[in-house]
Formats: sequence, structure tokens, C-alpha cells
Amino acid sequence: AGVTHIDVTRFTRTAAEDVRALAARHGVGISALGYYPNPLDPRPEVSTAAVRHLKRVIQAAALLGLGTVNTFTGRDWTRGVD
Repeated sequence: AGVTHIDVTRFTRTAAEDVRALAARHGVGISALGYYPNPLDPRPEVSTAAVRHLKRVIQAAALLGLGTVNTFTGRDWTRGVD
């Protein structure tokens, strides 16, 4: 789903400390984490994977002390908007 800058699959407090230290060393800040696949994909295997990973992104954001996660709200294109 694009470029991964922070691997959140096994993100720990130590990893969060390393990310914060790297950002500080280079004089940058992190305002949010983002993940944009479609959690409402009509294919269960795609939807389940997207939701599972989004939860990891949310947990990583918390470990980093971030209050914001950006994502795609999703859409099941087999269903009408109504």
C-alpha cells in the first residue's frame, strides 16, 4: 500500500524511543502516522488485513505519543452510498 517509513508490525517502546531519537537527531517532528488501504473492501481477506494493520498503526502512534492517525475511511464499492 505504498512506502513504509515505520514498521509497526512488531513496534515496541524501544522502537518508539529509537524513532523519537532519530527524529530529534535530524531536527524533525512526527505529527501523525498514516495508513490508507480500504478497511471496507468487500473481500473479507483484504478488509481483515487492513483493519488488523490499522490497529497496529494506532498502537504505534500511542507509543510515539501521537494523538493522530490518518487513514482512508473506506468504501464497499459493491454497495450503494445510501
